[in-house]
Amino acid sequence: MPKSFRLLIAVLIVFSACVGEQENKEAKEMMQGVWYNSDTNERSLYVKGDTIYFADPVNVPSYFRIVDDSLEIFGANVDHYAIYRQAPHIFYFYNLNGELVKLRKGNRMADTVRFAYKGRQQTIRKTLQKDSTIIYKGEKFHFAITISPSNGEVLKQTYTNDGIQVDNLYFDNSVNLDVKRNDGKLFKGEVKKLDYAKAVPSSFLSQAVFADLDFDRADAKGIHFNAVFSIPNEKLSYIVETIVTPKGKLELKQEE
Repeated sequence: MPKSFRLLIAVLIVFSACVGEQENKEAKEMMQGVWYNSDTNERSLYVKGDTIYFADPVNVPSYFRIVDDSLEIFGANVDHYAIYRQAPHIFYFYNLNGELVKLRKGNRMADTVRFAYKGRQQTIRKTLQKDSTIIYKGEKFHFAITISPSNGEVLKQTYTNDGIQVDNLYFDNSVNLDVKRNDGKLFKGEVKKLDYAKAVPSSFLSQAVFADLDFDRADAKGIHFNAVFSIPNEKLSYIVETIVTPKGKLELKQEE
C-alpha cells in the first residue's frame, strides 16, 4: 500500500474520531447573531456560521460546536461549557469558573462591525538598539544589542468578561547580540527564545515574548546580560542570566 495512501487513511481515522459525536445543528443555528450579557448589557459574542467573534477585537475568533448540552470552543485549548438553557433569544451557560452566564440576543446587527478582529499585535513597533563599550582587566569589550519585531507568533491565553477562555496573538521579537573583545569577534548571532527552553517553564515561555536583553556586568566568567521574557500585558517576567564566556559561548543561568 503506498505511503501517501496509508497517511490519508490515518488522517481519516483521526478525523472520524473527532467528529464521532453528533453536532446539534439546530442549536448552532439559534446561536447566530449578536449576543449581550443580560446582567451588564455589555456586548459579549457575535456568532456567524461556525465562528465566534468576541467583544474585544484582540481576541482571536474561534471555531465552535454544540454537542449534547455542551458548547465546545476550539482555540489553543478545546474548552467545554455546560449549557443551562437555550432558546432563540437566550443562551445560558456555565463558564470555566462554574458561574452561570446569561446572554440575550440583540437586534442591532450594526454592532457586528464592533466585533472585527484586529489581527496579530506588535509588542514593539520599531527596532531598538543598544551599543556600549566597557573595559575589564585592561581588555576592551564592545557589545551591540538589536531587538526587532519579527514574524514569530506567540499565542496568549486569557479570559473574556464572561469567563470564556480566548487566545490573543502577538508578534514575537528577534534579538541579536554582537560582542567584540579588543576589536576581534567574541560572539555574534541571534539569541533565540528556544535557547531558554530549559531555563524557563514551557507553560510560561510558550505565551511569552523575548522582551529585552540588557548588559549587567563583566567578571572572570565572561560578559553578563539579562534576558527578559514576559507575557504581553502582564507584570510577571522571567529573567535569565546570559553569559558570553571568554571562549565565545553562551551560558544560561536562571535568576533565583
